[in-house]
Amino acid sequence: MRKILLATTLFCICIGITIPVLAQTPYPIGHSSLTFTDASRSSRSVTAEVYYPATSAGDNTPFATGYFPVIAFGHGFVMTYSAYAPYWNALVPQGYIVICATTETGISPSHSDFGKDLAFLISTLQSEGNTSSSNFYQHVAASSAVMGHSMGGGASFLAAEYLPSITAVVNMAAAETTPSAVRAAASCSQPALVFAGANDCVAPPAQHQKKMYDSLASVCKTYVEITGATHCQFANSNTFCTIGETSCFSSAGISASTQQSITIDLMIDFLDAYLKGDFSAEQSFRQKVANASGFVAQQSCLPLSAESISAVPVRKSIVFPNPAKQYVSISNRSEEHTSELQ
Repeated sequence: MRKILLATTLFCICIGITIPVLAQTPYPIGHSSLTFTDASRSSRSVTAEVYYPATSAGDNTPFATGYFPVIAFGHGFVMTYSAYAPYWNALVPQGYIVICATTETGISPSHSDFGKDLAFLISTLQSEGNTSSSNFYQHVAASSAVMGHSMGGGASFLAAEYLPSITAVVNMAAAETTPSAVRAAASCSQPALVFAGANDCVAPPAQHQKKMYDSLASVCKTYVEITGATHCQFANSNTFCTIGETSCFSSAGISASTQQSITIDLMIDFLDAYLKGDFSAEQSFRQKVANASGFVAQQSCLPLSAESISAVPVRKSIVFPNPAKQYVSISNRSEEHTSELQ
């Protein structure tokens, strides 16, 4: 086992990318409420709730050791961030930082500002990861994703346009925005995973998500339309979303838990592939899409091996300690992974 692990480590270093080596999961979930100031937009106050891999669960608990990709999440129209607990509860234990924007919650939101907020939160957390006085110091990886539902899904394309260094895009029941998310998608070359609900009457796939998917310039893009899924069931029960859905007479063909389970299962493989450079996750993702169960899918995608250098941040790696007795770490400026030798 030791020879296999060391050989894998040396291979990763030689090809110039870092992939997780027996990452310590699941992590407890830490939480902090944050407010940042965007000086470039007249000192705009950007509030957020952040959930992160911690040494123990709770508010403001210490970070777990390691560098973790950051995911910015955008909520739906007049919806609260708390409706999306299933996503951070699934992602954080797997080694992701999830930061939920709590801006633009009113009845007249600025889609442009919301997209900029999502981009700003990613760039700010990555900057905090390089600031010695920050709680995020040496815990934020170079890879990132922007994610969202409904309005936040449309805003995810705006964010990717505003901040091209974002690594990947994922969204659920994305709704058209002003400025246009369909137009913004045309300038997005990041790997993208677009979820739609076949029974969505709020943002019907043909008028919203499918147009965004078709517009994407991504090196790898995947469209997943979940059979029987509705607009609101991508989130936990929310009064305002339910009112909107009732008004257009939507009827669910599956439960919310089933809809979210399909979404999260595919989402984790996709993120592990493109944010962590995990080849086995990429293969698992492709197999699940090819053997679709509970959904129909469309995909235009180069193999990860052909695009990994552009999709996964490249850093010079260091192995330590050397020599090693029980543990070996792979470290670079964006990630660090520790594994026990057997």
